[in-house]
Amino acid sequence: MIETVFATIDEPKWPDELSRLAHRRRREPFDAAAIEFVSTLSSRILRSPVAREYPELAALAHWFRRANVLSMAGRSRSAGDSLHVRPRGLVFIIAPANVEVLFMYGWLLSLLAGNASVVRVSQKASSVRDAFVAAVRELAAEKTFAAAVADSWLITYPHEDAITAQISSICDARVVWGGDATVSRIRAIPLKPVAVEAGFADRFSLAAFSAEQLCQEEAAALREIARRFANDTLWFAQQACSSPRAVFWVGDATRAEEARERFWPLYEAAASAFENEPAAVMSRVTDLFTLAGTGAIDRLRTSLAAFPARASGSAALTEVREIHSGHGMFVEYTVSSLADMARLMDDKDQTVVAHGFQDAQIELLLQSLPNRAVDRIVLPGQATDFSTVWDGSDLFEILTRKVSVAQRRHSPAG
Repeated sequence: MIETVFATIDEPKWPDELSRLAHRRRREPFDAAAIEFVSTLSSRILRSPVAREYPELAALAHWFRRANVLSMAGRSRSAGDSLHVRPRGLVFIIAPANVEVLFMYGWLLSLLAGNASVVRVSQKASSVRDAFVAAVRELAAEKTFAAAVADSWLITYPHEDAITAQISSICDARVVWGGDATVSRIRAIPLKPVAVEAGFADRFSLAAFSAEQLCQEEAAALREIARRFANDTLWFAQQACSSPRAVFWVGDATRAEEARERFWPLYEAAASAFENEPAAVMSRVTDLFTLAGTGAIDRLRTSLAAFPARASGSAALTEVREIHSGHGMFVEYTVSSLADMARLMDDKDQTVVAHGFQDAQIELLLQSLPNRAVDRIVLPGQATDFSTVWDGSDLFEILTRKVSVAQRRHSPAG
């Protein structure tokens, strides 16, 4: 059964509302009403207690501030004289349960692109989602903003392929965030022939620190690096695909040990601001025993109950990628150069949080990577930052289409 999370009409009926959205006249990409709605929502969230209570909503609101929305609009309008950017049509967005803010980014981008949107959110209770939807509902109740969201329907329903298939049969684009099994299952559900799809499946991320540079950092600077890295990894309990779960110490083994001894106590201090629930402790312990059983780690560097828990990795990352479930645990490696990381990487690897390296070292790593490995290299504090380019794909290429219009030659009068 479908349950409405947000809509501008009272008690929308299935499948009548789906049909209405599919045939509703499309708005221009980045029209004034959409820009005003999104930027006003951003400013209201930033001014509300919600921003302090939920840092992920503060980050969302900051990203959708008016200046950034106008910048995106400018890029969209500069496609060229012969290309006209149009909405894709009806967009079907399926969001993961573990990082629900992704549906918020996806939906607001689809709205800005001029699309009608059906967004399936998790049935799992979420205080973050409730706070966001409350802010949206309050704004949509104002006459000035109601039209901007009249073609959006946020819903939830059990994992029923029949409902997913019905929406898929009529949508013009399908965007799926989820695990490998979820993406594969939904990809097996047909789309209409002219529809497009983007699937964002399981990915793995890691960090690389120059041991020499960390040993040279002033105490205050190192404390800030540790704080930012804690945000990278613990905002979503290490569940975000871009949150590092492995750490590479790059350089001499002795200096690497010195860097560890300086860095981890500062990280632990920053981590104390985050919840360490009993279920997370059990997940870390279970993962560590499983990793030890497979030979993926060769020794513990902390107690089993430590937060974070740390272990030394052995020869490969394969089992770590498959077994590591997050929750504040790191598998550590030491390599002599940044490019040496490449031999352990594969197409599952998405983000590298890197600190202390020269451009030439980054370039050499990029040249050494396997074919599909790594989509982002960022600084500490930027791992969970959103971008319209995700997993190497531009979301606006999915959410919009380009109409090519031949340049018309005009014959001279006479």
